[in-house]
Amino acid sequence: MYVLNKHYLIQLSLVIALLFLAFTNLIAFEIGRVSFSLYVVVGFLFIVLISFLRVKIPPIITGLPSLIFLYILIASAFNISAFRITSVIYSFLFIIYFIYLTYYSKKYLPVEGFLKALKCIIVFFFFTLIFSQLIVLFDLQELHRPEGYFQSTGQLGIQYNHITNTYRFHSLSSEPSYAALVVIIAFAALNELIYEKRKLVVYFLMLLYMITFFKSSIGYIALALLVFGQIRFSKKHLTIFLLLIFTGSILFFFTNLGGRGVERVRDVVFLFFSFKGNFIHELNLIDSSAHARIGPFVRYIQQINLLDYHSYIGYGASSSEQFFTKIIYPEEWNSNLVFRPPFFPGFLYDYGIIGILLVGVFLWRQVKNQSLFFKLTLLIILLNSNFNTQLLWFFVIILVLTGFYIKTISEKRRDEWYISKL
Repeated sequence: MYVLNKHYLIQLSLVIALLFLAFTNLIAFEIGRVSFSLYVVVGFLFIVLISFLRVKIPPIITGLPSLIFLYILIASAFNISAFRITSVIYSFLFIIYFIYLTYYSKKYLPVEGFLKALKCIIVFFFFTLIFSQLIVLFDLQELHRPEGYFQSTGQLGIQYNHITNTYRFHSLSSEPSYAALVVIIAFAALNELIYEKRKLVVYFLMLLYMITFFKSSIGYIALALLVFGQIRFSKKHLTIFLLLIFTGSILFFFTNLGGRGVERVRDVVFLFFSFKGNFIHELNLIDSSAHARIGPFVRYIQQINLLDYHSYIGYGASSSEQFFTKIIYPEEWNSNLVFRPPFFPGFLYDYGIIGILLVGVFLWRQVKNQSLFFKLTLLIILLNSNFNTQLLWFFVIILVLTGFYIKTISEKRRDEWYISKL
């Protein structure tokens, strides 16, 4: 009975940890300007539970994740006066939680439990979105607007843009693009593991509804990659598909179909093929969100000095915030705002070329045997979030576990085939 209870407790705690990993907008407490999410607390409680149950501890010292954290410590030592200790702590926690969650999931969490967690993520995001829309419908939202910022935020992932006078939503995530990527990644993992696709129809309809109201350009792109990646063509079907693509492209580029998110994608594509000078400046005028993801990286690459040792080991944990905030918010009226750069260029500035290479090798090992969708999604995430973000680690953990369960299911089917031949 104790063994059964122990296994059940570990399985339940793993599912809960995966859920809170996806819920990037739930904050437990703050220390200074640093917010610690509920996932950090749940992850700590999970490790406490594992210690209490006295099960085998995963190998922490060996492996590339541990080497990455060792490098973070060394780089911080070289920048002792500039690095932020809370950022290093956060990196340590994410790496430790990755090791624990993947190790114990492979040992204790059956594929059914993993599928249940993925389905719950989609359902919870969906109904939170519905509830937040009802709040707006009945004018019950409580909006808060930082001084000098163009949009306000409200409870349960409500955003209001004061320039366009429109609402956007991000449910249980911290912003619309994060929310879109989380639910798309969860659905993509379900799609990889569930053979009977008709069982996914309801979840796909939920996904379409959420992507529509998150209004994220990145969400539209990721969804298109997911859908196109599932299509297998004969020559006849390929001809029909290309005709549909051509027709859709005409409608996309030369009509006003679609919302503001689609319009932004259209404008950026037109700018890219216009070959105008000063592309980054023009991009900022069209889509400030896209500029915030691409502009700082281009700006840093343009001024990088390969003879400076900081280019190789970085300038210290979280030092990129101050550097790139001055680039994104250069005016006096918005100098109170803080810009948190994505992995490119944030991690590059903080930990240099060596740090980028170490993390790059680690991420490539996880994604190299996966589909093109996951490879492109990883690139999107690196342009949208940094190392110390739940979105990146949600993607990596889901990717690792999806690959593990695909292999497990394949081996089970192979064994069943051999048994049927006996």
